[in-house]
Amino acid sequence: MSYTAAALSFMFENLSKPIVLTGSQIPIFETRSDGRDNLIGSLLIAGQYHIPEVTLYFRNRLYRGNRVTKIDCEGLNAFDSHNFPTLAEFRTKIQVKWDLIFDRSSEGPFNVHTNLNRNVSLLRLFPGITYLTVRQFLEPPIQVKWDLIFDRSSEGPFNVHTNLNRNVSLLRLFPGITYLTVRQFLEPPIQGVVLQTYGAGNLPTNRPDLIEELRKAAERGVLIVNCTQCAKGNVCYAYESATSLQKIGVCVGSDMTIEAALMKLSYVLGKYSSDMKVMKMKMAENLRGEMSTDSSKLKCPTISLDWILNATNDESNKESAQFRQSLLPWLIATCAQTDDITTLNHIQKTQTGIKFNIVLPCGSMPLHVCAKYGAIKCADLLLRIGNNENPIVNEPDQVGFTALFYAILQKNEAMIELLVRNGAKLTATLKPSEIGMYLCNCVKHNEVDRLIAWHKAGANLDQTDYDGRTPLLLAVNYNSIDCVHYLLDNGNIDISWCDNRSMTPIQIAKQRGFDSIAVNYNSIDCVHYLLDNGNIDISWCDNRSMTPIQIAKQRGFDSIVQLLSSYAKSQ
Repeated sequence: MSYTAAALSFMFENLSKPIVLTGSQIPIFETRSDGRDNLIGSLLIAGQYHIPEVTLYFRNRLYRGNRVTKIDCEGLNAFDSHNFPTLAEFRTKIQVKWDLIFDRSSEGPFNVHTNLNRNVSLLRLFPGITYLTVRQFLEPPIQVKWDLIFDRSSEGPFNVHTNLNRNVSLLRLFPGITYLTVRQFLEPPIQGVVLQTYGAGNLPTNRPDLIEELRKAAERGVLIVNCTQCAKGNVCYAYESATSLQKIGVCVGSDMTIEAALMKLSYVLGKYSSDMKVMKMKMAENLRGEMSTDSSKLKCPTISLDWILNATNDESNKESAQFRQSLLPWLIATCAQTDDITTLNHIQKTQTGIKFNIVLPCGSMPLHVCAKYGAIKCADLLLRIGNNENPIVNEPDQVGFTALFYAILQKNEAMIELLVRNGAKLTATLKPSEIGMYLCNCVKHNEVDRLIAWHKAGANLDQTDYDGRTPLLLAVNYNSIDCVHYLLDNGNIDISWCDNRSMTPIQIAKQRGFDSIAVNYNSIDCVHYLLDNGNIDISWCDNRSMTPIQIAKQRGFDSIVQLLSSYAKSQ
């Protein structure tokens, strides 16, 4: 039923009347059936309330059709909407949440779009999935050369010759082929896929084979939508593994249910099949209320801002209060994204009692949005307001990240300094070992700019990760010379710390032949060993175009300078 509700919500365009689906867990003719209550409730909704949506009524609750999924095949509370509230609830009184109604009836005449594309499928990732499975699943369409079909239908009456051996593997047309074989051979080709990934839209980072198969499919024109396997939450590209999907053209499924995603995919492919860009745009658009709108796509209203703010400031008017409750968060989110300090100041002055540490429709608070988009002015205002009311600088969003964390991700040093100055702390939501993990990830990829961001945010550059490894150990292991420079110059680093092989960074550099790192450590013994036992080119430069002698001079390692100079003269 959830698939039906999702499909109908997309098929009925510009709907102006309520459509209510219902059913029962126990057949309606049985004594204990829940069907009678469901039927009566559905009739009440359809006949007395103007809710121009495709909805599903079950067990005293009215759900948006493309937001609901079945969670129980035996219990009477069979359906739930994990990522969106109910539209109405039947208690002693019927409570309708009018601010949630998604009305598109004014956008054009009513139309039923029946051309749904059935060439869509569902791919669920699981540990151990092979790239061959993904490749086979995403095989390109089969091209049939109809002009080569050998048709003898006019030569006599139809007859089925059943004494044929059907255990053949060659997919080639021949006289007498059965319709079952042809049907299996000509199954509709895959044109759309709902990809069920882990967590917030992630897939294993150590599986480039899967990415490659998905990339090939996307290049062939297969429309792929990334949806999470979790019942709650949404897909967001905050992690590297999820970003890799975005780079190859996979659409974000946001918080759509699997049923809604599959039906929307079928609808979009059926209506806009000629233009991939349009199809991707439509998949990202909230067509029928099936997905939460991303605050990054908000646009300021074209009507007068003064009119809106004056209309929402009448506390005695219940309708005005509802208008204020639903509209102001969007305005604040837009200001936070665009750094519109003028409008934000105007809202603060005109809206009495407004709180800015509210959760926005995107799941973040205004300060988090500022940190994501580098809105320094608005962030400064929010911090001043928030610190007067109650501290908001270390408040996490629904994902569990603070504004400081988002500023680090953006490598925005000015935002980091502002937040730290106002009391932001990494340890508010992150454990020391988690901070160490992020630092080690920076040096692993030689991302000095991100390492600097973490340092400015207050991270201890000698912090160990879950495995007891320091950033310096990882930097040496990966020959991340820039990070080694920064760590040695800016952190109180213990260079005697050993890895799980009981090797210090100096020993690792010696073992792996990283002579420039040995010089950076002032490792006089290692330099002696390298010069005595290897055919060393002391004119070799690092990525800053500096030779070992220049590095030693810069860092004040006089003994190494003398040693290298003597070696140069002897050559």
